[in-house]
Amino acid sequence: MLDVQRHANLFRAEWQKIAGHRWATGLLIWIFPMGALGILAIMLLVALLAPPDIQRNFGLASVNGSVDWTEIMLGAWNIPNEMFGRIILIAFTAVIFAGEYQWGTWKNLLPRRRRVPLIVNKFVTLGAFVVVAFGAASLIAGLGMFLPVKIAGGQYGPPLAEALQSDFVRNFAVQAATTFTATIIAAVYAALGAMLTHSILGSIMIGIGLMILELFSMGIFALLGSLFGHPEIVGLYQLMPSYNLSNVASLITHQPSVNPPFLLNYVAPNSLELSVLILFVWVFGLMTLTVLLFRRQDVTF
Repeated sequence: MLDVQRHANLFRAEWQKIAGHRWATGLLIWIFPMGALGILAIMLLVALLAPPDIQRNFGLASVNGSVDWTEIMLGAWNIPNEMFGRIILIAFTAVIFAGEYQWGTWKNLLPRRRRVPLIVNKFVTLGAFVVVAFGAASLIAGLGMFLPVKIAGGQYGPPLAEALQSDFVRNFAVQAATTFTATIIAAVYAALGAMLTHSILGSIMIGIGLMILELFSMGIFALLGSLFGHPEIVGLYQLMPSYNLSNVASLITHQPSVNPPFLLNYVAPNSLELSVLILFVWVFGLMTLTVLLFRRQDVTF
């Protein structure tokens, strides 16, 4: 019971610390729920003032059309799984991790607390914070579009009971878990940069560098395949976090699996279950590496 209370207090303290970075959270995280509100305001104006053909161009249904609120809610989670969203997450997590070095707060925290719970809690709290923000954006988009669609004369479905009986709840949970995973991976990249540079800017640069290296790993694998006479080596790209984050986002929103044309001759696209498993392995492995490095690092200067 005492351990649960201690972890809850640690989580609450870290949450308050993250929320206290008002500029970082406002410009990099809360901007997405606010952006959802801004888009809804534009949609409302289009529904009120624009002709039907313009309304359709904006995704609003005409009198006989229908808009699927489940697709809107699921689609709102895609941002952190794509390149732009991951850059935003790296910048945000760099402020949280590297700030501890840059502002000298580690030396006040570490003598009184064990390192492993401290850094694991930071990862978990960061992930939860981002999931709450994008969950809010998803709810705002899904619920808010009801009014513009109705004003435009469309149908807004499916009925709630039908959605609950379908895969919506599962897909919503998987999207939230994927966003949490993307945040953890971005946080690890930023944390590794912070350990090396002890600065926010350095953490961002190294974090983005690692992400770019990962994104362009398909070219590296293709080159290795050419050098060693085994072109199928390019299929290793499907083990990368970027591929699997995009693949999960695509499959959950009922789009085809991600399969770059260069891979078609060598490997089949990953299934949803396989992509989720690969991401779990990445998160566990990267967090373990970060914890081990953090335990050995002298940060009490």
